[in-house]
Amino acid sequence: MNCAIIENDAVFSEKLKAELRSLPDIAEVSVWHSGEEFWRDPQKQKVDLCFVDLGLPGISGVELIGLLRAEGFSVPCIVISALSDEETIVNAIEAGASGYIWKGDLRSLGEVVQTIQEGGAIISPSIAVRLIQALRKRSPAQALSDLLSAREIQVFQSIAEGMTPRQVAALLGTTEGTVRNQIKSIYKKTQVNNRVDLMKAAVKYGLLRGSGE
Repeated sequence: MNCAIIENDAVFSEKLKAELRSLPDIAEVSVWHSGEEFWRDPQKQKVDLCFVDLGLPGISGVELIGLLRAEGFSVPCIVISALSDEETIVNAIEAGASGYIWKGDLRSLGEVVQTIQEGGAIISPSIAVRLIQALRKRSPAQALSDLLSAREIQVFQSIAEGMTPRQVAALLGTTEGTVRNQIKSIYKKTQVNNRVDLMKAAVKYGLLRGSGE
């Protein structure tokens, strides 16, 4: 996997680069110091995963992600930022970010990379709290689509309807281990701790058939 870091803080970008290069699944890590620099570089087509700071000189990280998505650039973009206000978080997710990590929460990059490889999304716990607060002001369907990836919503609905992880894996054509990891991610992002609370969340978000009628 080839990673891109778009970050204007040289000290932080070198630290992140070193940590990523220590992971077994990472082949190459390249650094760009502005959104324009990355946007114009044809080498971006070789990237498999992007880590994007929001406070970039010139176009912001949110604007960069939006431009990349509009261009059809489907590579996952993980926001890594010290900004954690509700509006910024929601704007980044709406622009197409696959996750949002507060710079103070950089502890398990291996888990981040694995989650993205399995089609999931990653949000720091401190960011998830603010995101949920912001999404409470939205419709249930909007809130859920901003909070979870499309695959995680599929898993969430299937589990809520009584399927086992093995059955969900067979339905979605993936492994049981991947489904269990996605369930853990769903628990974390929706801030539930047990099956009962998960069912309540499914009703709240209108995932159970007939629950929104």
